[in-house]
Amino acid sequence: MTLRIYEQTSPGVYEAFSVDQAQTNPISTVHNGRNGDIFEMKLYVGRVVGSTHTYERIQVKPVSRTEANDIDPTGENPTGWGVKLMVDEGHDPTEAEWDATDYGVAIDIDDIDGDEKLPFWYRIESPRGIRVSNKHNIALLIVFTENS
Repeated sequence: MTLRIYEQTSPGVYEAFSVDQAQTNPISTVHNGRNGDIFEMKLYVGRVVGSTHTYERIQVKPVSRTEANDIDPTGENPTGWGVKLMVDEGHDPTEAEWDATDYGVAIDIDDIDGDEKLPFWYRIESPRGIRVSNKHNIALLIVFTENS
């Protein structure tokens, strides 16, 4: 796959997160398990440097890599975890905007035909009263059409 999810580490500098099961650089969040917690970050979708392909019909979707539902705390067999995505509108999302966003829903990203990185927001909510541990079953899936 020649599209990646990136974090902007400094102006104009982007670091790609791991893909598939490599887990060499996963998206990492820290949560208060006693009180429950919310973590938000701006992420970017972009193509790998050197790629000459164009991409269209791009969607990013949170998925659970196991049978547990760690994406939608209101869905079937919920764990209390929730993930929301939102297209970047040029400002930090407000609580009202997050409240109007459904858990686990894919977002559409504009077509990519250059080396631009297109921003979106990622929000993960953890329930209160959880044990401290590493969670490896939440992933972001990128679906797209690639053109030469």
